[in-house]
Amino acid sequence: MPASRRPEAVRELEALQQQERKGAGEPMLTHEDFLRLLREDIQKELISDRLDSGGLAAVIEGAGADEELVEQIFAARLNKWRLDDPSQWSRYETPGSLFGIANVCARIETVFANHDWRLPELPAVGTLTTGQVSAVTQKTSIGAPLVLIDNGFFKFSGIMSQLAVFSSYDTQVRGHFSEGTYQLVSDLVATHTVLNTCLYVYPRKTPPEYQTHVANLVDALILFVISHEYAHITAGDLDAHPFKGSQSDSDLRSKEFEADKIGFITVVEATADTDTTGSAVFGPFLYFAGLDLLSRAAAAYQGRAASYESTASPSEYPTSYERTVNLLDWLETSPYVPRFQDQIRVASACYNIILSVWDEILPVFWDARQELSAADPALHGPSPRLPEVDTQYVVGTLWSRVLAHLRQT
Repeated sequence: MPASRRPEAVRELEALQQQERKGAGEPMLTHEDFLRLLREDIQKELISDRLDSGGLAAVIEGAGADEELVEQIFAARLNKWRLDDPSQWSRYETPGSLFGIANVCARIETVFANHDWRLPELPAVGTLTTGQVSAVTQKTSIGAPLVLIDNGFFKFSGIMSQLAVFSSYDTQVRGHFSEGTYQLVSDLVATHTVLNTCLYVYPRKTPPEYQTHVANLVDALILFVISHEYAHITAGDLDAHPFKGSQSDSDLRSKEFEADKIGFITVVEATADTDTTGSAVFGPFLYFAGLDLLSRAAAAYQGRAASYESTASPSEYPTSYERTVNLLDWLETSPYVPRFQDQIRVASACYNIILSVWDEILPVFWDARQELSAADPALHGPSPRLPEVDTQYVVGTLWSRVLAHLRQT
């Protein structure tokens, strides 16, 4: 397996990032900015850990020792994945996202090497400030692979993981959905459907007893999506996704299904040496549930019925529902059923639970479409307001209606 990424591909990734950041009005990160932010991230992590373990007194007591510890962690992170090497990673990636991306890529590449799933070269991997919630693979001008992750994907992963935990708890313990569960779905569909991003949704606080579980689900979702893109690279399918796929591609569906299988295998094996393997099974099902949820919301916003299945043409990109069914069919005859039968059952049921929350919100969302559209940049052009202001408008508008509906029923 190649030991490094092609510098030319990294430079092309940076050019795409510069273009997107400029369009979004975000400043460029210098190398000095990156190093400063990385140190600040580590300092925040240490403070958070001390608060959790001993409260404010522990933070004050450890303040003097933290400076040396920060430098030790700082050097270790730079050395482990060469985070400051411009031939490996984009100079315009924030430290937090780059640390996470490097970690995930290293784990995926280890699994691929173990299976001898050959990569012609390691892809340049980075985020684009699109606000969207997925990832795609494409070629650079020199034919090298790029994996482009929408920066809204990480917020989306957190929301879906919280939703999985909260909605499942509601179903099993409460016997009905809580307002918090409804609000997670309401906020996600309002912002992504109207504003085309969920970046500015106010984060929900996870109870301490569920924080580790939510974090494991986030990890599984991210691992699945990025390893799915790696699978396309291994197969030479650098354009096998709905935005780049050619209508003449007679194997588009089968390519997606095959990449989903490899993604499932990778996320399970990448967590095999930890106690989180059971959570890994949830990765694909949470991602598909989220895409299905947003697809249904988009259809409702446009005043049409949702379509859960495509025409099944080999050249047509499969729906999230079809990808879920295909993965379940494959798992039936795979060696994973004996090991993870209960987790597969619960994860696939979680898909349906999340969509059932949407089913209850749908009539309210349908009636609120015109009011919500007042903030739609596709209808009225770029907003002169801060994105947080528009987010607060659409979130508040839909949630007030949903809350009134819930209290009437």
